[in-house]
Amino acid sequence: MGRFSEEVMKLGIDIMTTLIEILEINPTKLSNKIENGMQIVTMNCYPPCPQPKLALGLPLHSDYSCLTILHQSNPGLEIMDS
Repeated sequence: MGRFSEEVMKLGIDIMTTLIEILEINPTKLSNKIENGMQIVTMNCYPPCPQPKLALGLPLHSDYSCLTILHQSNPGLEIMDS
């Protein structure tokens, strides 16, 4: 899990650096905050439910940062853009 977290952090920095370049934002204003930013790793594993209509999953929530990197091996994620 530690190695995975390190690689996801590198990926996040690469994505944010690219977005900063595309949006033509002065990188000196944000690069330090991105590199020293916060990373939260959450893992959820649900076994197949014999009665899927009764499964609840996670409650409604908001992610903590501006970038969420998700590894999803099965369909089911629902995103609401409010």
